[in-house]
Amino acid sequence: MPEQLNQETQGLTYLPEFNIVIFALLLNFPWEFLQVPFYGGMPTAEHGQGVKSCTQATIGDAVIMLVAFWCVAAFAGRYWLLRPKFAHIGSLVAVGVGITILIEKLAVSGGWGKAGPTRSECLRRSASASHLCCSGSSFRR
Repeated sequence: MPEQLNQETQGLTYLPEFNIVIFALLLNFPWEFLQVPFYGGMPTAEHGQGVKSCTQATIGDAVIMLVAFWCVAAFAGRYWLLRPKFAHIGSLVAVGVGITILIEKLAVSGGWGKAGPTRSECLRRSASASHLCCSGSSFRR
């Protein structure tokens, strides 16, 4: 049924991936700004740099959410959101939290090399409630 939608005539908004990314961006962008007071140096950072950091974190969160969605879609189909089951939602959260833990572990252990955040930057980060909301993505600044 929905798997056979003619996406050419239905448009971009009928793609589940599009909706996942838009939802993740709208959810995580304000969340990143709400966390600013809890990060060392962020409250006093230049406005442009703060916006850039929050935007990068939001985009990373959306990517994590999309990857988590695709992992569930591998066994439930791309349109599972139309009739979600507890197992699907639980799997989405579990994959998102798993990716987040892996990323945070790599960041704290220095596994990113010179491209990633410094150890002190990682240690200043607080655990965020978004880990449990919508796959809890937290690709950090």
